[in-house]
Amino acid sequence: MAYWIIFGMMVLCFFASNIKSKSRDLSKSQKILSYEGISVIILSVGLFLLLALQSETANNDLFAYKMRYEENGLRTFSYFINDWAKIKDPVYHICGWIFSRLGFDFFQWKVVISFVFVFGLYNVISKYSVKPSISFMVITAMGPFSFAFSGLRQALALSILFYSYKYMKEKRLVKFLLIVLFASLFHSSALVFAISYFAYNLGKRVRNLILLGIGGLIIILNANTIARIYMQILGVNEQYSEYFDSESTLNFSGIIIYSTIFIFCLICTYGSKRQANDAKLCHLLLLSVVFRILSFAWLAEIFRIAMYFSLFDGLLIADACMADEKTNRRFAKLKTLGVTSALILYYLISPSSNILSYILQ
Repeated sequence: MAYWIIFGMMVLCFFASNIKSKSRDLSKSQKILSYEGISVIILSVGLFLLLALQSETANNDLFAYKMRYEENGLRTFSYFINDWAKIKDPVYHICGWIFSRLGFDFFQWKVVISFVFVFGLYNVISKYSVKPSISFMVITAMGPFSFAFSGLRQALALSILFYSYKYMKEKRLVKFLLIVLFASLFHSSALVFAISYFAYNLGKRVRNLILLGIGGLIIILNANTIARIYMQILGVNEQYSEYFDSESTLNFSGIIIYSTIFIFCLICTYGSKRQANDAKLCHLLLLSVVFRILSFAWLAEIFRIAMYFSLFDGLLIADACMADEKTNRRFAKLKTLGVTSALILYYLISPSSNILSYILQ
């Protein structure tokens, strides 16, 4: 049922994007009672309810989180201190333990996480998206929202990183790194996102994109060595060693899809003639493509890292649709129609959605 509700919300976003084609002026403050303001609130509330009201046994990962939460609730605080090095992301479990001691059951704890995630999403889209309805379609269709149904630790890390965009954009390195460090307390992989500050703040030149591509190639060719050094620095070799024994990889379709998105955004936002709001987000999208290549060529779990660099794709894709609005409004409308149609189609055929398989039965 949840997948059908999401699909219905995406259809509504489709009509909202194409009927009201004018982009938002981000230089002006957002009025809560404006067309876009009301739509962002409604969509955020809808997404929150979907996450919060999900059954505690909806999937195996969530059920495992429930069991661990209940087990931790029976332990003393000394358990976390004594076994700190053996626990994956102990801060997450300590927070859960505190909530458990305060009388919150797992369902209520999950409601809190759902609220934190959706509020972070609302914050970044309401402030920085030139076309919020498209941004919501991207976030629900392309992965992060679906992942929040099961990956609670990383959902919290993503929630916190939503707030990093402001400081990345304003070149406030210390505050940016503090947010990344805070996010890594809930999922250590969030530390990788620190490189996004330097990638994002490269000059908007093709030469710098080439340098990023070369850096990505180096990562791909030396992935195993880099990953082991990274885990050794963090002191989590034993916790994640099983990943190195895995031979699972993702399929090639994700690379094709995200490479196509990158080319589209690059063409529509890069260059001095484009009226884009933030073309430098293309740098992060390129890194996302690099890590998706790794998830195909080396290890499926790398897709979790790729998601960090896709965190602001909703802003970038909306920007790419509306960048030519002032000079060629018809072209902007055509891009909006094409992108929103493609997002609905992608959601229909996505493995995270059961809708198409249900229809074909």
